[in-house]
Amino acid sequence: TVKPNKGELTKYYVEDSHPPIVPKEIFLLVQSEIERKKDSKTPFRMPLSGKCVCGYCSKGYRRCGSGSYVYWRCASKLEHQYQKDACEGGGIREEELKETLVRAMNLLPFERDELNSLQREIKEVALAKADTMLKEPDKAIKDLENGSAADRDELITLNTRYTEVSRRRAEFAARERAIRNLLERIDYIEGIQSEMGTVGASCEDVEEFYKRTRRVYQTGLVTEYNDDDVRQFVERVVIYAEKVEVEFKAGVTVVVDRG
Repeated sequence: TVKPNKGELTKYYVEDSHPPIVPKEIFLLVQSEIERKKDSKTPFRMPLSGKCVCGYCSKGYRRCGSGSYVYWRCASKLEHQYQKDACEGGGIREEELKETLVRAMNLLPFERDELNSLQREIKEVALAKADTMLKEPDKAIKDLENGSAADRDELITLNTRYTEVSRRRAEFAARERAIRNLLERIDYIEGIQSEMGTVGASCEDVEEFYKRTRRVYQTGLVTEYNDDDVRQFVERVVIYAEKVEVEFKAGVTVVVDRG
């Protein structure tokens, strides 16, 4: 007979006593997404909002129209369209804008060499230098932490330097990760990655879980516009009358002619 423990004996809570069916990182990620969707106060934001800018005045582009006729126009042009000094930037149909982004994605394989060069430079120079710089103040900080009051000013200075170098290293690491992700996307565009496995297979890595469950990683040329591509890879879209420059977070720019 099992008798419930209602305080007669000490209770213990044991964590990680059994191997998880789903990796903890993925479980927490899913829970976070569920909570985000529950928050109805979070406004919906178009993936292209805040990314499209005018090539002539650098002002942002606004989404206008409705239904089957939706276009993007320079905000400055809209505000001063009847003035003589109005921006010469025009508009672009949303359909054309999306087609341009598809073309830009399919031109990425031509940027592979530049991306590889940028990645090597970041890993071998920027990150290596930052790691070396972090070791120096880190050791000094540990030596000073138990020091006298006279050492406090030096400790503050070292902490400030350590924080700044750490911040810069994080920026370099984020750029290197963006390059790596874009290179993997290029592999899929070129059809190099042909075997992805099944979604039900073991996914120990969070990034691998993403790849197996998102349309972004379908093999072959991009045939249709995808919001995920824009959110993950595109930094900015600069629009001119005769061309569109698509700037990627990895640090490369693809130019697509209009018309």
